Amino acid sequence: MNDEEISSKLNTIVRMWQPQAMEQFIGTFRYEERRTSQHGETTVLVFEIDGGELLGVWENVILADALKDVQPGDRIGIKFLGKQTNKRNTQYNAYHVVRG
Repeated sequence: MNDEEISSKLNTIVRMWQPQAMEQFIGTFRYEERRTSQHGETTVLVFEIDGGELLGVWENVILADALKDVQPGDRIGIKFLGKQTNKRNTQYNAYHVVRG
């Protein structure tokens, strides 16, 4: 990453998505970046939504699989389905992803 790209990211505000069940958005994938959360280092997927706002989504296994070959400029819709329980009785965040 060159100095211009670093400067651009320093001046860019990415709002992190904290959805409620059944909340959704449609946006254009822009880039991914590494961030540290309370769970350690993880990937944030950054989308541009209506009005040019940048929306960050914490990546999880479901989103990583659904978006494994996403490219900048791809149109994506993501709906948060809420917390669900798997066969091992472990809760996880479930999503429905549609690619344009």
